[in-house]
Amino acid sequence: MQQSDFNPAKGRLLAVGDIHGHADKLIALMEQVQPTASDRVVFVGDYIDRGPDSKGVIDYLLDFGRRFPNTVFLRGDHEDVLLVVQRVAEIGFVRDIPPEERYHLFSKSSDWGCSHPGQMYQLRFLYNGGGATLKSYEHGCLFEQIGYQADCLPQQHLDFLRATRISHLEVIDGMRYFFVHAGIWPTDPIDWQDEMDLLFIDERFLHRSSCLPDDLLVVHGHTSEHEPPGTFKGRINVDSGVCQPNGKLTCCNVLTREYWQTGGESWQ
Repeated sequence: MQQSDFNPAKGRLLAVGDIHGHADKLIALMEQVQPTASDRVVFVGDYIDRGPDSKGVIDYLLDFGRRFPNTVFLRGDHEDVLLVVQRVAEIGFVRDIPPEERYHLFSKSSDWGCSHPGQMYQLRFLYNGGGATLKSYEHGCLFEQIGYQADCLPQQHLDFLRATRISHLEVIDGMRYFFVHAGIWPTDPIDWQDEMDLLFIDERFLHRSSCLPDDLLVVHGHTSEHEPPGTFKGRINVDSGVCQPNGKLTCCNVLTREYWQTGGESWQ
């Protein structure tokens, strides 16, 4: 978790929701937002899967990060699953993965009825739209035929995904703005949070966010909601269901609650 020297007097504190392979909507959204070098832009993760152009999204984000070095790229659960599958493909056998790297592999394998964690994560990757990601990298149905291979993604894209952060904190005038992909366990301090909750938590956070302290605002995605960002006490959700019928891609200035969406106007 890192704080920054972001200056709210000079720029906006922007959060961008789950993109899920929709490069065209991302480009259209940024044309509306018109980010500047003084803005802090935080992408909350889930750049890949489901949509038609995950490769194009990562290409765009790589260029965006070069043009706007104050950008923060968080990791979503979809990136996390892909990186575990990638690691298994590189090592060859789950048993050869160092113990400190096995946390994700063994945490939820029983949920999928699989014989070993590596198989579970490959199935999870495919079930959640990984086939569309591989297709965007011109691998077609490679996954279904022979399994995920270690060279499916270019090294530059893997380096980008591995460099993503789990969380980001901004403190402005005594208010803590805590950016994560999914949410937090509401009754625990932010520095006690479990990484799996930050990536995967859903209703357990959404239904209890009103219990958060008044000096904490959680900015997240992961679970799509169509209410305007800022509707709920204690949190701002920037996942507007881009992959769903009538869904949108959202960016929000978390300091002013102004937001932009693809296919819509800016609001305040």
